[in-house]
Amino acid sequence: MIVIAACGFHSPRFLKWTAPLRYLGVISYGIYLWHSVVIISLQPVFNGRIRHSLFWTLGLTILRAAGSWHLLEKPFLERFRKRYRRDRVQAV
Repeated sequence: MIVIAACGFHSPRFLKWTAPLRYLGVISYGIYLWHSVVIISLQPVFNGRIRHSLFWTLGLTILRAAGSWHLLEKPFLERFRKRYRRDRVQAV
């Protein structure tokens, strides 16, 4: 499977099909940070109704992770990269 995936990695079809998975990879740190907060906040609401709680937990966790990526992490990283590049150019 790894060899097959490596062979098709640059295929436009492969890139199109794996776009959602790659996006989840981009926001995965936010998913890690937010999942427990969402689970704890939804426990009193769903009281053991697992199907509903799973749906809402996944949805809200991904929503919060995407929000924190686009509103906090990505702008911070872009600012840091610009500063790093500018400092590097000045040092040379």
